[in-house]
Amino acid sequence: MSFMPRNYAGGVRVSFSSQDISSSFDKVALVSFGEKAQALCPFTSPDDRALKSAVESLSKKSGFATNLSGALRLGNHLLSEMPSHFKRTIWVLTDGVDNVFTSDVFPQARRAKELDIAIHTVGIGEDENFDEYRLMAVSSFSAGGQYVPMSAARSLGMAFYEYHHRDAEATVYCVDTSTSMMVEPSGTDTKIRAVQDTLHDLIRWKRVI
Repeated sequence: MSFMPRNYAGGVRVSFSSQDISSSFDKVALVSFGEKAQALCPFTSPDDRALKSAVESLSKKSGFATNLSGALRLGNHLLSEMPSHFKRTIWVLTDGVDNVFTSDVFPQARRAKELDIAIHTVGIGEDENFDEYRLMAVSSFSAGGQYVPMSAARSLGMAFYEYHHRDAEATVYCVDTSTSMMVEPSGTDTKIRAVQDTLHDLIRWKRVI
């Protein structure tokens, strides 16, 4: 595996090499959440061009609110329809505090546990801008999820790599597309651009040559 450092969001971007290829049975879905949650790409293979296009569209989905409960509800729904042999995972990437239907967040996390879904949460940027303990709680209520802190020593790409399962995995990436993700600087990029770059790297890594 080769790592290509690039500063962003308090972390380092990771470039995955073709030597680390995951199972050809992996499936990926992409959800954006601002004022509402939206499935930009339903479950598909990592080599589907529609997934790449969906990642690029993230920067065009700006909203003023952060509807985390909607993202979790949609992620649970998408994963509930996947065959049971898949390891089911939701990744939540956000730089703010949820402020839409907030009372439904923990029930959705508990619903994930009932469905045997792990929710990994990631706080992007400066930690005073998001509720770290709330993100920890969301992960802890799910089926084996973890809160992944961002720092100069830990990159988003490395976190994806460390928590990936070698068995067939169905993963929903839920990306915060609120305004602050679009306009606040992150090194030389906005936060959403940094997330997009890492997701593109991850997709390439998941492909089978």
